[in-house]
Amino acid sequence: MGEEESNKDLFSVAEEWRGIQERLERVLFQMKLEIKEGLRLLAFPETTMLSPPPRKVPTKGAPKKIKTTPKTTRRIPSSWETIDSQHPESQCSPQKKSSQPKRKGACIGISPVPVPKPSLVSRNYDPSSPMYYMPKFTRPYIEGIVHVIGDGHCGFKAIAESVGLTEESHVMVRRALIKELKEHRNKYIEIYASERRYNYILDGLHPPKNASSFAPPNKWLTLPDMRHIVATCYNRPVLEMTTLDIGVSETFFPLRSRPPVNPKTNMICLGLIPNHFVLLKLKDGCPLPQSSTKWRNHRSIEAATWENEFLDQHDRFRTLMEIELRERPIPPKKPTNQDSPIIFDDTPVKANAEFEDVLEHLDDLLLLDEI
Repeated sequence: MGEEESNKDLFSVAEEWRGIQERLERVLFQMKLEIKEGLRLLAFPETTMLSPPPRKVPTKGAPKKIKTTPKTTRRIPSSWETIDSQHPESQCSPQKKSSQPKRKGACIGISPVPVPKPSLVSRNYDPSSPMYYMPKFTRPYIEGIVHVIGDGHCGFKAIAESVGLTEESHVMVRRALIKELKEHRNKYIEIYASERRYNYILDGLHPPKNASSFAPPNKWLTLPDMRHIVATCYNRPVLEMTTLDIGVSETFFPLRSRPPVNPKTNMICLGLIPNHFVLLKLKDGCPLPQSSTKWRNHRSIEAATWENEFLDQHDRFRTLMEIELRERPIPPKKPTNQDSPIIFDDTPVKANAEFEDVLEHLDDLLLLDEI
């Protein structure tokens, strides 16, 4: 009992409270509101919908309600119904109502929304549709596609749409990523393995002089290099979805912070099509691509648990991708010279006159060597 009382005296949440205050200074305003709401639920449970009523409503002693049946007029049966009742065997008997009770809360006339099953046999899409460039087994899970203007800023515009901004706010996204890159310069130089590569990516994040004009290729969003910056800056997973003909589908997690209670609520899913990005809205339970290898090599200890909530969806993505790869048609082989070899019968043979001249003067050369 004495040891238990001493543990109570040492109990404190001061360290956790300091951690919450430090995180509030770093995160975005929207995340601050979510953290504040969670703290309010803990501090004032009596103000939430989960709290019990202040007093029990008395039910005993209340006067009983008398059920009254409204007066209705009975409909006169038709001639067909009269004949049917007189000769039940010769007529089609009406269908009996089902004895099974209705489900509680079921809506009449509204069928439940079916959950899409992962199927490799998806309907074909035209190459002009972004769905054409997505893995076939993920197509039933894509709820919507947000098309952004393809002016070289499309990647940053898709991110702006995902975090609650507008397409015109793509410059704000660039500035946020630049701030993240500069504040943790040494860490990103380690990831990129050279300061030269770091400077190239930093220059690519800066918008062109005329932000409203078309951005050149060196100012585009490149997920192989900027994926960790986006995920860490906005503290949410970033998904790249595409086919193997264009790139590699991967999931990128933040490098430093711990995951929130539900890390799947604020994912950024970008669909990569030829020279363009679109924003994908995924349904729950969608197979998700594997996490990046670089993230595992450079993440902090606090960020190690990010992928724990995604392991089952990673496994499904890997399994279905292997099946889809096996079902892909084998591309035709390029023609080679093996089937039609080159024949040298018509090639003229070089005369051996030069060799005969050397043999004729060989004796003279030997005599000169002896002299």
